[in-house]
Amino acid sequence: MDKVKYILTSGLNCVFYKSQNSNSMPRRQAGKPKISRKFAGLDLGLEIFIKYADFFRVKYILLSLILLSTSLIFYSCEKDISLDLPKAENKIVVEGWIENGQASNVILSRNSSYFDPINLTTIEQMFNVDAVVTVKEIETGTEEVLTKTLNLNNTPPVIYKGSVLKGKINHHYSLTIVADGKTLTASTSILDTIPIDSTWFKIEPRFDTLGLLWIKFQDPPATGNYYRVFTKRLSKDKRFVPVWGSVYDDAFFNGELITYSFYKGIDRYAPAPTNETDADYYFQIGDTIVARFSVIDKVHFDFWRTYENAIFSGGNPFATPATIYSNITGGLGIWGGYASVYVTTIAKATP
Repeated sequence: MDKVKYILTSGLNCVFYKSQNSNSMPRRQAGKPKISRKFAGLDLGLEIFIKYADFFRVKYILLSLILLSTSLIFYSCEKDISLDLPKAENKIVVEGWIENGQASNVILSRNSSYFDPINLTTIEQMFNVDAVVTVKEIETGTEEVLTKTLNLNNTPPVIYKGSVLKGKINHHYSLTIVADGKTLTASTSILDTIPIDSTWFKIEPRFDTLGLLWIKFQDPPATGNYYRVFTKRLSKDKRFVPVWGSVYDDAFFNGELITYSFYKGIDRYAPAPTNETDADYYFQIGDTIVARFSVIDKVHFDFWRTYENAIFSGGNPFATPATIYSNITGGLGIWGGYASVYVTTIAKATP
C-alpha cells in the first residue's frame, strides 16, 4: 500500500509528501463467484470489479484519511502573532530631473511608515516640504536656487522649479537640498540624444479603434544604452506620462534597428478611473500623441526599473520585496538627467 508521511516544519509552513515503496496491489483471495449463464457476458467485467473492489475501497478510505489529516495539520499551523514593527526613519523623498533645453524640476515629500494613517492632514505634511533647492552646472559653475511653486489644481501641488539654468547635452548637474535640518546631495548628467526613425499608431486585432504606439530607432553600437519613454495626448493629458513599463536597456538588441510598441501609461498623479476599461491602457483613433524618447544613464535607469518592479508587484504577498535604488545622499529618490527628442503621431485607422 502507499505510505503517507507528514512533516511539520520548524516555521509556519506545513509540508507533506507521499512515498511509494510498494509495487504490489491488494487482491481479493476469494474464488470466482458463480454466475448464471444468462449473465455470462458480464462475467469478465464482474470478475474484475470484484477482484479489485477491496483495493478501490482501501484507496478511498486512504484518500479520506489523507484529506482529513492534511486539514488538521494545516489548521494546526495557524497561529496569531503580533509584530512590533519599527517606525520608519524620517527621510526626504526626492523626484528631480533636468532635461536638455528645459529647466530643473524637483518634487519633495516625506516618507511615512506603512501603517501610518492617510488623510488630508498627513498628505499635506507629506508634500509641503520647506527647503532650499540648488542646482549647479558642473562645467560652468552656474547655480540656480529653484522657486517653490504652489498649484492646487496639480498633484502634487508643490514643485520646486528652475527658470534660468537650462539643461545641456553632455553636461553634468549637481543637486543640493537643505530641508528639515538635513542636507541632501546628488549628481547626474545629460547624455547625447538618439534620433527616432519613425513612429506610427496601429490598431490591435481585437479592437476597432484602440491600439498601440510604435517607435523605430537605431541603437548605437556601444553597449550600455538606457531609455525612458513618455507620451502626452494633446487636449487629454496634463503632463507627459511614462508608458507602461517605461524603461529599457539595450542588453538584448545592442547596435540593432529596433521596433517597439508601447501601451499608454497611467498618470499616477491623476485621479484613478471610476470604472477601468481597455481605453485606459490603449491609445485610440483621433488621439494626437506626442512621444518623448529620452536617453538616461544607468543610475537613472536602475531607479525607475526597481521602482516600476515594486509598483507592478504591489499588493502581492508572495512577491519578493523590492529594493528601490536611489542616488540621493542623505535621503531617498532620484535626481536624473534626460536627453530627449519629441515626435508627434496622429492616431489613424491606417498607419
